[in-house]
Amino acid sequence: MNKQELLEKLKKLELNGSGYCILSGGSLVIHGIKEQTGDLDLYVTQEQFLDLKNRYEMIDKSNKEIYQYPLYNIPEYDVDIYLMKDVKIDYVDDIPVQSLEQIAEFKKRRLELGVKPEKDREDLEKILNYMKQRKLKEEIER
Repeated sequence: MNKQELLEKLKKLELNGSGYCILSGGSLVIHGIKEQTGDLDLYVTQEQFLDLKNRYEMIDKSNKEIYQYPLYNIPEYDVDIYLMKDVKIDYVDDIPVQSLEQIAEFKKRRLELGVKPEKDREDLEKILNYMKQRKLKEEIER
């Protein structure tokens, strides 16, 4: 899924205001770090979750070995919904996305667990390079 496809899927879900943010690979696409992602992962508030649960069938995919919070899937749109408590949100073009720092921490944790090591190693390298370039750009502009 590219950026346009992600945004179209978000629009179809009819999410309420600021009760969500795009996580992980989708966030990397919105940041411009990656061109594509395989799926759309969203953090939602409890209120947003209840609204979605009333409108869509959901499958509980929680896995406490990997995730420290509940995880649900909306099969109709193949969107994963995370009920995280401590998501750090940035905005890119007014789109709420998970912070790169938090994604990097998550990728490091998964690497330690051996979950999708090739993908996470590649993503982590891209994130760190992007953050380094962004920091250099900010220093030059001062």
